[in-house]
This record gives sequence, structure tokens and C-alpha cells, in this order.
Amino acid sequence: MRRNNNLACSLALVIALSLAAVGQAPAPGNEPPRVYVVDFNQSGSDPHFTDLATFTSELIRLQLLEMPTVEVMRTATPPPCGETSGSVGPADNQIAPTQSMRAPGDFFLITGSITVRSTDIKIYGALQQCKDKKLEPVTSDQA
Repeated sequence: MRRNNNLACSLALVIALSLAAVGQAPAPGNEPPRVYVVDFNQSGSDPHFTDLATFTSELIRLQLLEMPTVEVMRTATPPPCGETSGSVGPADNQIAPTQSMRAPGDFFLITGSITVRSTDIKIYGALQQCKDKKLEPVTSDQA
């Protein structure tokens, strides 16, 4: 039971950090900021937690969809930071289509990893911002 409580607290912490940082970012013009939730990496082999990385990525995406001021996509690989030519199609593993397809530029990126051991689960999450063709860290947390 304690293991599940720690896991729930860790997931809530990653989501809270993501929501706080993304919610404070002003959007240029009328377009909402884009947020890519990259599928988390998972290591370890506990059969009870085989889909924890997918669950975590999707949970963060669903939480961010509650914010009408952001455009959220879940993807296996993020677009390159600062690429300005071409247009963006649907992202890999994108669950919900975006309202507008536009060229990659400035965006937020949520990445993470989960390590499952027999006695504990470690979750690392990071929020980065692609701005002016540079990927800069905004916040990160390990639980």
C-alpha cells in the first residue's frame, strides 16, 4: 500500500510542476503554447508495473488538456528545437488532433524516466522550453 501511495504522490508532483510552469508562460500572438509530452522511458522488470511509463505520459497529457490555453500532444519523439521550415503533422502516438498545424518553433517539452526496482520506484520528470532555437531547462524533479 505504501508503494502505491508514494507512486501517486510522485505522479502528482510531476504533474503539478508541469502545470505550474506551462501555465505561467505567455503565448506569442493568439496561438496557445505547444506542449509535447514525450513518452517516458522505463527500466526495471516488475510485472505489476509494465505499462507505468505509458500511463504516466498519458496522465500528464490528460491533465494538461484541462488547460484550454495550451496545445498538448503526446509523442514518442519530440520535434527538433528551432526548426522553422516545413509543417507539423500529427505527432507520433498523438491521441487528440491539434486545432492548428504549424511549423515547429518555440514549445515546451515534458520528458521523464521511471526506474522500477523490487523495493521502490523512482520517477524523474523534466520540463524544458525550446526558445530561440535553444532547449532550456525550466524545472525538473525526482521522486
